[in-house]
Amino acid sequence: MTRARGTLTRGDVMWYGMNGGWAWGIFGLLFALLLIAAIVVLVLVAIRMIRGLGQQGQQQSGWTTGGGPGQGAGPGGVTPARRILDERFARGEIGLEEYHERRRHLDG
Repeated sequence: MTRARGTLTRGDVMWYGMNGGWAWGIFGLLFALLLIAAIVVLVLVAIRMIRGLGQQGQQQSGWTTGGGPGQGAGPGGVTPARRILDERFARGEIGLEEYHERRRHLDG
């Protein structure tokens, strides 16, 4: 059976534009994976930049989350040690006299 010139069979239609091989499918998959990886990397870099800007702002204002010795006062001029002392007094762990004595010591 002969076919007319310019007509396509089922097999021709299936591979039309693909040049009849698997190579484009593999390259297409690799390209898609590479594109997804690039988007993930960009999102992670953006998150790190946003977090970095937030931490720089905290350091400039004197507020730090560490709460260790030598750390600056937080909002309202309250040091982490003073905040802990206030919390202990509020919970009733220490009395009024001990609270005032330790507060004087912290205030210098």
